[in-house]
Amino acid sequence: MTYEASGPLPSGHETYIVREDVENEAIDKLRRMRCLKIIEPHLQGKTSFINRLRRLLTDQAIVYIPLPALTRSTEADWYDSLWARVVEQLERSGVAAMGNLPAPRNHEQWEHLLRRLASETTKPVVLVLDGIGAAARFSGASDFFATLHTIYTSRGDDPSLCKVAFV
Repeated sequence: MTYEASGPLPSGHETYIVREDVENEAIDKLRRMRCLKIIEPHLQGKTSFINRLRRLLTDQAIVYIPLPALTRSTEADWYDSLWARVVEQLERSGVAAMGNLPAPRNHEQWEHLLRRLASETTKPVVLVLDGIGAAARFSGASDFFATLHTIYTSRGDDPSLCKVAFV
């Protein structure tokens, strides 16, 4: 049998190589609302692993929100697409009613909405960013990732932020 790299596998695909030790460690970290950083070269299974984690976490009372690739042309479009996905998934899971809030237009508004999400959600929320290499071409990427870092490192001052984690 020949194998060829051709994109992410669905979560239950027969050719997915199960890595129980890595999967269990990742699930344990996400249950404790720790952040994960997955670093691998291109076409090494990062997205397939993310798909698998989503499947394994379906019964964990965690809202797992995969976000679209960060490739929009303007900062406002970028945040609008991210927020639309977050609102869609939150409403689908019945966790927090955030749809009446306007989409953020910059990293300061994104931070405000993440803080509000953390304070209002009834379940832990994991925001999953995949394909972040494309963000390097976007001028607002540094501010966006700095905002995620700020949210994570502010947990000591604001315990509600422990309800939001990132992959």
